[in-house]
Amino acid sequence: MGIAGTFVIEWSQTEIDGIKGAALGAVMGGSSWRWDGDALRVDGPNSVLPLVDALGEDALRRRAAPKAQRILGDEVIKRPDADLPATASGCHIIITDGLRSHTIQVIRSRSSGRLLLQMNGTLPIPGHDYWVIQHDLERITRPDGELEQGGVICFTAGTMIATPSGPRPVQNLRPGDLVLTRDNGPQEILWRGARRISGARMFVLPELRPVRILAHAFGEDRPDGTLLVSPEHRLLVSGSAALNLFNTDEVLVQARFLLNDRTITRAADLHEVTYIHLLLPAHEILWANGIECESFHPATASFGALDQNDAKTLEELVPGISARPENYGPFARRNLSPSEAAILSYDSV
Repeated sequence: MGIAGTFVIEWSQTEIDGIKGAALGAVMGGSSWRWDGDALRVDGPNSVLPLVDALGEDALRRRAAPKAQRILGDEVIKRPDADLPATASGCHIIITDGLRSHTIQVIRSRSSGRLLLQMNGTLPIPGHDYWVIQHDLERITRPDGELEQGGVICFTAGTMIATPSGPRPVQNLRPGDLVLTRDNGPQEILWRGARRISGARMFVLPELRPVRILAHAFGEDRPDGTLLVSPEHRLLVSGSAALNLFNTDEVLVQARFLLNDRTITRAADLHEVTYIHLLLPAHEILWANGIECESFHPATASFGALDQNDAKTLEELVPGISARPENYGPFARRNLSPSEAAILSYDSV
């Protein structure tokens, strides 16, 4: 067991699902996480013995706060009762390797946007694989005051959604309209949200670029035309591989985990994109360009990624949904984690 203390590392020292210094929006429950390099101890020398007295721990953390601020290059703000830097985002990542867990505090510089991770107690083992079991990074803000974008679960303008009267463009659908669902027939749209993402924004945040699924990528007329969805939008995947691995023949997999550099790719050529969300009375499987996709579920979306007016309307429609989105109800199918999706893809080859 290593020396206990308060340590900081750079965000660039971490890997998320094998990507070094990945964007914050890439962090999800089930993502793999590791770090390498050296950690800086900010509550004392690296060889100091840990203090087990609670008052001693508090004192060390108060000493650590201004040091973390100086590392970031921010002005030190003195707060007598603070045990976190004034630059702390208030957001955490909790990781585990199955034997022990670690809670990581995310710290962002006000001036530069530089990210540090602060860990109290013993350090996670460098070069060792962990998995994210919980996080609240959707609440973190950038230096310009805007929320980090992630968790955009939606279709793009031009997508044809199956309805009782035939396919209709998703941008023409409104609350009160009916769409066809796989399990429960026609269902009413309770809420429709939309957000335009500019090309400049996608250049800065490439994780926001949609995934392009070419016609017939999954077989004849599946889809029946090129489909563009947000990277986190889940598609229904079925077959013996899913049954053998997960004891269910149908699972939901994020589009970004289906990339194959041929028929399913990132749409890097778009100048802008409009993402559109459809909320039904429950989470459902519906048809988009002829293939089964999920409807909007607030528990898998970042409210910071919604237009402010849309978020307000959604909160008025379902009170408390922003604070407790899981209360919306269960998922229509099992959602695969990144590691599970990788196993499914490998087993299906």
